[in-house]
Amino acid sequence: MWEAIAAIGVPIVTGLIAFFTSALGAGRERRLREHLELAELAKDNPQARGALDELVEYEASIVLRLGKQLADRKLNVPNLFLSIFLALMTAGVLYALFSWLGTIWGESAAWLPIGLIATAGLFLVLLTAAGFSMLFKPSKPKNTEAVLSGEASAVGE
Repeated sequence: MWEAIAAIGVPIVTGLIAFFTSALGAGRERRLREHLELAELAKDNPQARGALDELVEYEASIVLRLGKQLADRKLNVPNLFLSIFLALMTAGVLYALFSWLGTIWGESAAWLPIGLIATAGLFLVLLTAAGFSMLFKPSKPKNTEAVLSGEASAVGE
């Protein structure tokens, strides 16, 4: 019974972890907050404050650009179905391999397939995680550099 739970649970949990941790810029937002705090502490030193303000402005532009990309991305439905299919196939293959191992465990060379199962399982789980990490179509690059630098768009003027 535990083989079935492990075979089904590992790919599903791996896919969910890949899906929920794929947010871009989570570390950048934390780093931006830390640099803002440092800039507040350095208000007595104008040279350090200027350098930190420049750094904060640059990092804020990156967070803004990544936020816009996240907001504009679209779900890639074929990749979603393919990832779900891949997770189910991974679960089925791992279950079959574990079941086969259980039937031959009493034999003298039963320890040999463990390497095969571990390698196949690792490969399939990594393939599943890669599939779940590509669930969204990247947004089309817009003229974000002009927006971030403050330049007006020539369209409509």
